[in-house]
Amino acid sequence: MSEMNRVTLTIKGVNYTVVGDEPQEVLNQIAGQTVNRIEEKLAASQRINDRMAMLLSVFEVENELTGLQEQMATINVLEPGERVDPIVLEELKDKIRAKNDALLKAENTIHELQNKLFHTQIELVQARKQNQELGK
Repeated sequence: MSEMNRVTLTIKGVNYTVVGDEPQEVLNQIAGQTVNRIEEKLAASQRINDRMAMLLSVFEVENELTGLQEQMATINVLEPGERVDPIVLEELKDKIRAKNDALLKAENTIHELQNKLFHTQIELVQARKQNQELGK
């Protein structure tokens, strides 16, 4: 059995060790990209906590992966040496643009929902505090 490689990611001072059978250089590259993606989410809004940033990053990566898989499926339909019809190519580009627009809308919706959740949590804390004061 081959030895597993390890890489440690540090996010907001917390270390996360990841183990994989990929080459060390690949793990290091993936770790760096992952930390950068999460830190971008954290920097974008003070309301986003570590878990939310990680979840958003995973969601974003999965969305990108799905798009790439769809593109690969389209490419794999072609026979070797076969050329793509320019009209079909434009249609595919339009579909990709539409999916990117939908992704942006989904990201905006996620941010709006996060903001609503944040405000609701604040209201809940305030209501609990008032309830405790009334109970005294």
